[in-house]
Amino acid sequence: MGTISPISFRKKLLTWSEEHPRNLPWTNIVDPYTIWISEVILQQTRAEQAIPYYQKLMKSFPSLAHLANSSLDELLLIWEGLGYYSRARNLHKAAKFIQNELNGVFPNTYSEILKLPGVGDYTAAAISSFAFKLAFPVVDGNVVRVLGRLCGVESSFHSTEGRKQFYQLANQFLDQKVPDLYNQAIMDFGATHCLPSNPLCNSCPFHLQCTAYKIGRIQDFPIKKSRQKSSEKFLHYFLLQDSKDRIIIRQRDDRSIWKNLFELPGLFLDQEKTLTAPQIKKNLRLFGIALNNYKILKIKQYHHLLTHLKLNIKFYIIHYDGLKDQKTLNKIQMVEIKTLSKYAFPKIIRLFLDQNLNRRYAK
Repeated sequence: MGTISPISFRKKLLTWSEEHPRNLPWTNIVDPYTIWISEVILQQTRAEQAIPYYQKLMKSFPSLAHLANSSLDELLLIWEGLGYYSRARNLHKAAKFIQNELNGVFPNTYSEILKLPGVGDYTAAAISSFAFKLAFPVVDGNVVRVLGRLCGVESSFHSTEGRKQFYQLANQFLDQKVPDLYNQAIMDFGATHCLPSNPLCNSCPFHLQCTAYKIGRIQDFPIKKSRQKSSEKFLHYFLLQDSKDRIIIRQRDDRSIWKNLFELPGLFLDQEKTLTAPQIKKNLRLFGIALNNYKILKIKQYHHLLTHLKLNIKFYIIHYDGLKDQKTLNKIQMVEIKTLSKYAFPKIIRLFLDQNLNRRYAK
């Protein structure tokens, strides 16, 4: 542990928090449903990016009943572009569970909150402390950074030993009397002061007691997770447009990160190549698509980075006269371009549609 006592740390941190209030839409709220929505959005998302999504979600689903009675497609459409779509799927699943199994009453204990789909230690602690003032420490990236530097923790939070060590420290430093104020304060301090790069050490109330500062190793803490090697995939999508301004789309029903989202008919390949007309025709038949006269107008290339995956995507813009047998369509549907705003697409596909259909659909 660093050279500052938990009592002294808590006192200085809460004083700093009073002097540097962070006004975000979800702060100073005690409603567990609202807190839950904000915390799920904030997973893997910066506050600035989260705000408009939070506002849209709360407007569309002002109560748990509204969310539970909605369709997953409605939620995904609002979530579009935020990524990590399993968060939205779990949010919807949990809302229905609370509505149907708990009589619509949000659970009020840490252990029961933790049982909700998609809720882990951090989210359960956040809801417990902010909504019910229960003494559970939040341990997110900001908290890990603050405690890692302050105490010079030489273990990675992503290791079993490191995770245990950080939770022990978080419990030691937690203010049992005002866990909600303390948890908000330490997260805000990490997000605005003890920054990942160029932290504001000169004005830090803890710099004289901070282990990392004293030994000149600020950027070494917290210990980084060993990087997983990124893989590369090659995707080919077909934008099939007919003379009536209709295109063909499909909804994913697999276990991929884009499950339940809509996309264009397409396929993965293991290597870089451009498909020929006969190859396109052959692959379209896998979807039950047999085109009459058609023409490949353009091929557009896009790149999209996910956490550990680089997608190299080729979009084939194809105009055709009609389908030979519409009854053979396999899990796909033909929709008018002007209605595309009603469907949730992965961010990169929405970008392509916006740029190449000139937003010829209602927004």
